[in-house]
Amino acid sequence: MKWRREPPNPLDVRAKLLVMLAVLSLPLLIVSLLQFHSYQVSLNDQSNTIARIETAALASTLEEWLEGNPAISAQGANIAPEIAGTLYQRLRKHAPMSSDNVISVFDAEGRVVPNPAASVPVWAPPEFQPEVAQRRWSDGVVRVTAAWRVEPSGWSVA
Repeated sequence: MKWRREPPNPLDVRAKLLVMLAVLSLPLLIVSLLQFHSYQVSLNDQSNTIARIETAALASTLEEWLEGNPAISAQGANIAPEIAGTLYQRLRKHAPMSSDNVISVFDAEGRVVPNPAASVPVWAPPEFQPEVAQRRWSDGVVRVTAAWRVEPSGWSVA
């Protein structure tokens, strides 16, 4: 009786190569996922910084406008639509942002100063929150939102 050696099954070799490829690729996958997470955190930090800078610029413009119109500051959100329109035009003109961003102005009591020129969504904060965060606006869209209070008037912009 002669022992015959059976030829190796090609599926066994392919399966072994596939397992070896998966094992050798696993460290690359883990490193890629860590880099992706780091990139995502970096993008979030960058968008928060941009929102903070843009809101600070808007607050400066609002403060300048309120200093030029002290009687309006006392009226709060009940200002005439023409005056509110000029306020929002000035903010849009001096805003260092793109056209897809939304601006909302709040009086000292936290009421929204309506923008008569546009039907833009309004973020209605339950209380003043100066930190930059993703918040859901009245149109249901989640946006990176920063709010800035202008002192001594108490008005704020988001």
